[in-house]
Amino acid sequence: MIAEFISYLRDGLQLCDRTCMEYQKDLTYFARWAKRKQLRWSIITTADLMSYQSEHSHLKGSTINHRMTALKCFYRWLQQQGYKVDNPALALTPVRSYVEKDKALDYTRADEYLNMQSLCAEEKTAKFLWAFLLETGCRLGEAMALKYSDFDRAHRAVQVDGKGKKRRVVFYGQRTADQLQQQGEAATGLIFGQYTDRELRTIMYKYFGGKFAGVHPHQLRRTFATVMHESGCPMVDLASILGHSSVRTTERYLSLSDDWRERQYRTYAP
Repeated sequence: MIAEFISYLRDGLQLCDRTCMEYQKDLTYFARWAKRKQLRWSIITTADLMSYQSEHSHLKGSTINHRMTALKCFYRWLQQQGYKVDNPALALTPVRSYVEKDKALDYTRADEYLNMQSLCAEEKTAKFLWAFLLETGCRLGEAMALKYSDFDRAHRAVQVDGKGKKRRVVFYGQRTADQLQQQGEAATGLIFGQYTDRELRTIMYKYFGGKFAGVHPHQLRRTFATVMHESGCPMVDLASILGHSSVRTTERYLSLSDDWRERQYRTYAP
């Protein structure tokens, strides 16, 4: 039954493979627990889900919430298929996560590091990736899939495939343009094709971890969002640039500085 649901997500809703894999993993974990408890899908109650949350309190709140979201969607699909079942996840309250959200980096320091001389080809690749993510606000997965042929060099634009296979156009700056020029007009294939996702993350930690504690690719996306908003980009436009379907998601990305808050206060306070 889980396999049918995943097929629906992939073929019906056209969710990307990574999202489908996450749903499958979350539902499989829960199904194993339910099997040990001798619980069938049709008889699981909200109380059972609360028991599951309690028994797995060692997990991050976000992990538990992801699994409950997967169950909520799964039961909604069962109802659409004509099964007479209640949705036990509807009455659940999300588990609070006490992990501090990722903060934006100091943009000036992040930008200055790109001006330092690279010592090897690997570091040059890391800086190219760093510059591209910082200039575009793209997700790492979106950058990983990019081909040289996706770039419109005349307009400094590139088409990316976001979550849910939603295609959008993003624009890049001078550093990315310089890197592309160095590669030459005849370059083909994936820009970062010689590295896997894990290898690129490792490279970034290697060269940037000592300078920016705990740095990871998604922080660059948050940094881009924060700088754009503090520079005056309207929230609706910023959501479109980032590929968010909801402005509320974009709001959670922002790490607004005290200086920016003070400027806003001095400008608009009565």
